[in-house]
Amino acid sequence: MPPTTTTETLPYEERFNLALQAIELFQVLSIRIAAALYDVPATTLQDRLNGHIARKDAQVNNRKLSPTEEQALLQRIVSMDERGMPPTLLFI
Repeated sequence: MPPTTTTETLPYEERFNLALQAIELFQVLSIRIAAALYDVPATTLQDRLNGHIARKDAQVNNRKLSPTEEQALLQRIVSMDERGMPPTLLFI
């Protein structure tokens, strides 16, 4: 039997994780029932169970800068701003 917490008070990710746990621990036998109980999309739940990664957790393929380059650029912009030289788009 699934826990009796109300789903309206829990954030989406927590509800989603609870639905995944309920299915993995055989507390709920159907993906559709788990989706209805925890108020999450059944198709997304099915995809996650099949091994798909959440979009927010996946690395974006078309990024122009690596995380290190992005951090270096950000430090350079902040440094210029602190010295009173506003960075222009052309300089960046």
